[in-house]
Amino acid sequence: MPPGQAYQPPPILGQMAGMVATRQTVPSAVDQSTINSLVSDHLAVYSLIRCYQIRGHNKAQLDPLGILQADLSDSIPADLSLEYWGLGEADLDKVFQLPNTTYIGGNTDVLTLREIVSRLESSYCGHIGLDYMFIPEKSKCDWIRKRFEK
Repeated sequence: MPPGQAYQPPPILGQMAGMVATRQTVPSAVDQSTINSLVSDHLAVYSLIRCYQIRGHNKAQLDPLGILQADLSDSIPADLSLEYWGLGEADLDKVFQLPNTTYIGGNTDVLTLREIVSRLESSYCGHIGLDYMFIPEKSKCDWIRKRFEK
């Protein structure tokens, strides 16, 4: 007999005699496709947040008079939209863990996508902005953030 074939599993209780037990798979508590979808959605939200940090000024309200004669572009980069990252209306009420590279959460680590977008818009796309992403020391960024918190 070849190696590994000598073992025969015992019969399962309640089966007729002579039947051999077969290996059964136990369903996992969470389906792998669900995990992949959650990870993908979180990565998309992280990318959206980073995009607002880098390019949110392109969507800012820089022309308060609405005359657009100051050589301002009225085009909004595509990567500042939910659809660009594979997100949509159905995702707005989902809760997402915030990355530690953003302070839009205040004292909380999780927000709905709707609230995340709202806070990103008010932080990076208003009339006045403050950019301190170039500062490499987290302690200095924390100091600035605390001075300008609402």
